[in-house]
Amino acid sequence: DDYTGLLVWKGTHSSNWNDWQNWSPYAKPNEQTEVTIPRLTSSPFNYPNLGTGADPNAKAKSVTVTDGAELDLGEYLIKDGGSAGAETSLITNNGTLKMTGRPGQKKWLEDTDNNDKIIHGSNSTIQYNFGGTSAVVWAGPYNNLIMRTGGANIEVKSGSGLTELNVTKNFTIHKDSVNSEIKTASVSVGKYMYINNAVTLTGG
Repeated sequence: DDYTGLLVWKGTHSSNWNDWQNWSPYAKPNEQTEVTIPRLTSSPFNYPNLGTGADPNAKAKSVTVTDGAELDLGEYLIKDGGSAGAETSLITNNGTLKMTGRPGQKKWLEDTDNNDKIIHGSNSTIQYNFGGTSAVVWAGPYNNLIMRTGGANIEVKSGSGLTELNVTKNFTIHKDSVNSEIKTASVSVGKYMYINNAVTLTGG
């Protein structure tokens, strides 16, 4: 827990962030650790997954997700030990960042503080795995956006009102179970929009 150097994800043992056997060198990230998650090129392809069970209390000073790599936050945050309201780690996402769209994650995406924010690389993807839980999500701009709705109803809001959903490149929606509704003032998509099965887009 006292390691302060760079840790590189290997995922040779599991997808558990807090398992020191998944990192090189062997150590568990803490608030002073800079973390890199590279694209895995050999089996097992275990990318870190914080899950939806008990809070894993994941920590890092900063996290870089490289092109082709993945990080699944589940419903949680990665924290750098800062004060309340400024406790999230800096993430530079050049790959795919997955999450369930909890309120704390929306705040993280909206954060502009250089030590606490999420930086979106030009080919980066945000993937929401909502399950059946409704959510209010960040309006963007996203570079690439995937929503797996799972029957959840989604609202795109800034403050208390619906706002435009802004996607610079591709927007993909997967309906994994029953019909879902996405409420937004409007949608701006730079390249392509793909909708898989019945999803209702409702304007403000």
